[in-house]
Amino acid sequence: DAGGKITFLDTPGHAAFSAMRSRGANLTDIVVLVVAADDGVKQQTVEAIKAAKAAECPIIVAINKIDKEGADPEKVGVELLDHDVILERFGGE
Repeated sequence: DAGGKITFLDTPGHAAFSAMRSRGANLTDIVVLVVAADDGVKQQTVEAIKAAKAAECPIIVAINKIDKEGADPEKVGVELLDHDVILERFGGE
């Protein structure tokens, strides 16, 4: 809708918030998955991916902390492939 509202739901990465992530995915039109380039894909990332896929919600991936020592954005992209999340540069949408 033109003039519609956008609501952002930011769920912490801590494991205690996994139920919140799951419920949030069912309420959203799109998921922005933020993955730290220095940490890579973690268990809570996988949980968020599963929740988004179960809700049939499109996923946009944002890789942050690319300027930190030890950051490896390419590794993050490869790790996401293991969970059927394909970045544009790897041929995804």
